[in-house]
Amino acid sequence: MVRFIPYEFDQVTHNAPDWANFPVETVYEKRGDCEDHAILAAAVLHVLGHKVGLIWLDFPDSAHLALGYVTEQLHGPFTVSHGGTRYAYIETVPASPDERIGHIGAQYLSDLKRAEVVLIT
Repeated sequence: MVRFIPYEFDQVTHNAPDWANFPVETVYEKRGDCEDHAILAAAVLHVLGHKVGLIWLDFPDSAHLALGYVTEQLHGPFTVSHGGTRYAYIETVPASPDERIGHIGAQYLSDLKRAEVVLIT
């Protein structure tokens, strides 16, 4: 569901360089950037009882937020650990419609300075 919401920069939606929506705002506006998509996905899954977090990726000139999902069935090519728990990287804003869940682009990995999990409680 979240991956079908169109991507839109905060500068366009809120006339601000960076802005994080509440999940209901993203649903109402039917658009958002990476943190809006990731926060909405995490909120829905958390309410449904899934163990999730947000994965913060830090790059030299930018940052990115994606969903972190705890499961034994899916530990994709990129996971981030927090407190002994591994969170599988789930991109909520796919670069292409056929991009697989759990995929992270090689360019992201080569430029990555730091990755950490922000817990959802």
